[in-house]
Amino acid sequence: ALEDQIKDKESSISKQKAILHYTKAYDYGVLYMKEKGISEENLNDREAKKNLLQKLNSNLDEEDMLATFYFAQAWGGLINLQRTNVGLMSKLGTIKLLMDWVCGKNSEFEFGSCHLFYAVYEAGRPAMLGGDLQKGKDIFEKYIENSPLNLLARVSFIQYYIIPTMDEVLYAKHAQVLKKELALWE
Repeated sequence: ALEDQIKDKESSISKQKAILHYTKAYDYGVLYMKEKGISEENLNDREAKKNLLQKLNSNLDEEDMLATFYFAQAWGGLINLQRTNVGLMSKLGTIKLLMDWVCGKNSEFEFGSCHLFYAVYEAGRPAMLGGDLQKGKDIFEKYIENSPLNLLARVSFIQYYIIPTMDEVLYAKHAQVLKKELALWE
């Protein structure tokens, strides 16, 4: 759906499919959490962030980190594709809390994907919702420096920081690296 987003296509089959798949992943995540004693109401209660953290700490352990991480990632992806949905946007705090729970236990989880989440979280949110482009850029650059062959990090950097800021120099630099790495696979 990224190509359609870049072209400002409002209605996109790729976007609709992505929303469908993220919705399925969200539903499976809710079922997983329910099996662990954490209800959908617990996840969606805006007033009970402390209660949710307590539930995560008492009901989940290290074996639940992978499911929790990808549940939060899918939920975040669902929101990212529907940024005009205020109800969904209001769930960002819960997603961050889920990621904080996982990343607080292991900041290098899934090959450093926590750093990628925080970079996108900062750079991808409007300033009026607490986003911080510079902070996001700093996280992206440090992560890419430490994991230069993580192409998803470069694509995300382009998508969430470089394109919105129209930084042509950074775009050329990272696009060149992507083209070079992708050429190796052809």
